[in-house]
Amino acid sequence: MVGVDSDALRQAVLGYARFHREGGFGMPAPDVYADQMGLNIAPFGCALNFSLSPPSPLPGGAPSVGEPMVTVRVSLEPLKMVTFLLRRQLLKYEQSSGVRIPIPMDVLNAMRIGREDWDECWGRER
Repeated sequence: MVGVDSDALRQAVLGYARFHREGGFGMPAPDVYADQMGLNIAPFGCALNFSLSPPSPLPGGAPSVGEPMVTVRVSLEPLKMVTFLLRRQLLKYEQSSGVRIPIPMDVLNAMRIGREDWDECWGRER
C-alpha cells in the first residue's frame, strides 16, 4: 500500500478550492443559501440536491417543492467523511457555545426519524 502525505494532499485540495473560488475555468464557485435538501444514494455515488422554499406556503398546507439551487455530486467515501465531520463540528459548536440546536419533534416525525434514532446520533436532549 502506498502511503499518502496528508499535508501534501491538504495543500492540493486547498489549491484546487482556491483555483475555483478565484474563477478557475471562468466559473466562480457558487455561494448559495438553501433550506431544503434531497439525497439520492446509488452504489457508486450520491447527489445532494439543495433547494429554496417558496416565499409563501401552498394552499391547504401541501408540501412545497423548492426551487433547485445547486446539486453536489460526491462518491460515497467522501460523503461518509463529510457526514462524520459535520456531526463532530456541530457537537463541538454546541459544547463550546453552551447552546443545543433544537429540532422540534414534529420535524423529526415529518422526516420519519424516531426519537430513539435521534438520541443515538446526537445524545439525549436536555
